[in-house]
Amino acid sequence: MYWIYNVLLIFYWIGLIPVILYRLAFEDGFYERIKQSAGYMPASLLKKIEGRRAIWIHAASVGEIVATSPLVKEVKKEFPEAVVVVSVVTATGHAMAHRIIPDNMDTVRKMVSIHTDSRNSIDDKRFAEVNDLRFYLAKDSDDRKSLFTRLIDALNDGEYDLASQLQIEMNDKMEELEAKYANYSKNIF
Repeated sequence: MYWIYNVLLIFYWIGLIPVILYRLAFEDGFYERIKQSAGYMPASLLKKIEGRRAIWIHAASVGEIVATSPLVKEVKKEFPEAVVVVSVVTATGHAMAHRIIPDNMDTVRKMVSIHTDSRNSIDDKRFAEVNDLRFYLAKDSDDRKSLFTRLIDALNDGEYDLASQLQIEMNDKMEELEAKYANYSKNIF
């Protein structure tokens, strides 16, 4: 029975060769993702982490990237000096980010100041925290790019490791923003 499995596996891999060649020719970033799957990091990433301790988490899908978010937080907590690199095999992350960013941008735009009494310093302070996060997420300035812009740039440049890390950060920051806005708005009447 074991030899049947091996023979079928050989036919599977032979049949997969045209698919891989097609994807190499026509799918942006496929070659880089295949290299990552085989254990090779992009040279640009190697330069960034050179001489530092690095922990590499490789996922097979976008769902796994999202699922690794708690793991990445724990690893960063346990090893704060280490660089955590997250990579993904599929191109779905690119499409997902281009769908999620506009949705997140809508959420950011809806979180506006609703207090009218500027004599209440708690409301001012809480909304300032909300606004700082809104700017960090979505507003470019002369001296820095927003998180959304950095994520789009990373995807467009084929830096999928960086894009994965930025997607995790974006998810965390959006959760933080929603919590801070809920805390701010519950004090308004």
